[in-house]
Amino acid sequence: MPLNFHELGRSSLLAAAFAAGSALAADAVDAEDQTQHRDGESLASADRTRLVDFTDAQANRQWRMVNDNVMGGRSLGDVEFIDGVMRFHGSINTNGGGFSSVRLRIEPGTLAGAEAIVMRVKSDGRQPYRLMVMDDQRWRGRLVSHRGELPIDPERIGQWQTVTIDVDDLAPSWRGNSVNADELDPARAFEIGLNLNDTEDGPFELKVDWIDVVRGD
Repeated sequence: MPLNFHELGRSSLLAAAFAAGSALAADAVDAEDQTQHRDGESLASADRTRLVDFTDAQANRQWRMVNDNVMGGRSLGDVEFIDGVMRFHGSINTNGGGFSSVRLRIEPGTLAGAEAIVMRVKSDGRQPYRLMVMDDQRWRGRLVSHRGELPIDPERIGQWQTVTIDVDDLAPSWRGNSVNADELDPARAFEIGLNLNDTEDGPFELKVDWIDVVRGD
């Protein structure tokens, strides 16, 4: 059957136009992802710096797991790094504990002036995954962590999305319970991490592409 070069050329042009349109749409979504604040304000004009991007194998080895086995629990958790992405995964067991976390020590001063933490994540839909930040504050002699939920869009489960956690929204807690302690002082923070303790048994997985720090003007 002879080729119809007119139709072939037309098809090629349509395919190219479709591909270009798709690429532009993807770029637009990614651009919106990268700059949109949770409450609708743009982060583009803020002082935003990359804290972690998981491309340095030596730096990746500094992340450590803390699971509920520290208190006799049976949950399993692990972290691995593939192609510049951190995979925090495991299985929660609520019999005797029910949490898993991955943490990174940072130098005090690293988060000085921080107003928000921004992350690009891909969630399995379990909720809530939480950001944890520790400074040197104590409650009844015990170090506390300041935690805030990752505002995962339920309509984009299994897709990459950018989430923002305001520092002012991080609440003090000890072993998952709210405590009466001072607000986080970002300049004194020495550890940052992610945590899951959603009171449900079963496997979990959260992927993280990068973590940014946003400071005020």
